[in-house]
Amino acid sequence: MLPAETPGGPPGSVIVIEFKLGQQDFTAMQAGLLDPFNHAFSILVQCETQEEIDRILTRFLGNGGTEEQCGWLRDRWGVCWQVVPRVPADMIADPDRDRAKRVTEAMLKMVKLDLATILPLSGNPLKRYIMRVLSFRRGYV
Repeated sequence: MLPAETPGGPPGSVIVIEFKLGQQDFTAMQAGLLDPFNHAFSILVQCETQEEIDRILTRFLGNGGTEEQCGWLRDRWGVCWQVVPRVPADMIADPDRDRAKRVTEAMLKMVKLDLATILPLSGNPLKRYIMRVLSFRRGYV
């Protein structure tokens, strides 16, 4: 806790923590209502299957989270998360900008991203998706 008066509150009200994710060090600060969480900082969770997306969203929502547009959600503390499949990220980067636009426009209309709707929009992505899932399950990805 910071021992001095700050724009975030009186002495002792601003909490600073340090933590590590993988090999990356992070510092986080709870500074009261002055600086609430927003979409400028989010945590991205890339999923391999629709079942994984559904499982993660169900757990967040069951623990006080709220869904937002395009695979986003806020957990019960207000932190923004993006729970998305890996394949559409590849589709958005497709050199065929018309296909990329179709995928992007469809995703922007969704709350929970739905692979069954997204996959057919980009040529023949099903083969790429199946190969990625099989590689993931075998430990290659």
